[in-house]
Amino acid sequence: MKKLILAVVATAVLGGAPALAGVQQAVTYVDDIKPLMERRCYACHGEYSPTFEMFDADKEKYAAMMVGPRLNSYEQMMIVVSGAEAGALMRRLDDGANTPDGQPGNMYRHLGNDDEERAPNLQLFKNWVGHWTLKGAAELTDEDRGQFKVLERSN
Repeated sequence: MKKLILAVVATAVLGGAPALAGVQQAVTYVDDIKPLMERRCYACHGEYSPTFEMFDADKEKYAAMMVGPRLNSYEQMMIVVSGAEAGALMRRLDDGANTPDGQPGNMYRHLGNDDEERAPNLQLFKNWVGHWTLKGAAELTDEDRGQFKVLERSN
């Protein structure tokens, strides 16, 4: 038995894929979402963007500046997944597959330069969230909230 375990570990470390095929690593904010956000979103939602309070106080001003609320931390991302602005992330990034009119969210286009690039980035967000719902905060049930994965980091 020890030899079998050692062989699996050695294959995973040295050759990797065959021993771990089918094993899906959890998507986390730190390892997966934050780097994607840095590449695709921080120009408008980075550290110099307004806080949610500032943004809500003058949405027209920030819209004219093409700047959205700050989303450069796990805590801020949780606001748009399951907090006060629950579902906002999903509504804005959705590709239209979940909307009655089939129209994508207003931020979907920023996930990539074309649909081929957007699809895996959207899937990464979906895997991280776990429960892709377009419901707002008032509509979320305890069951909905219990289905969110949104891991900050690997254990």
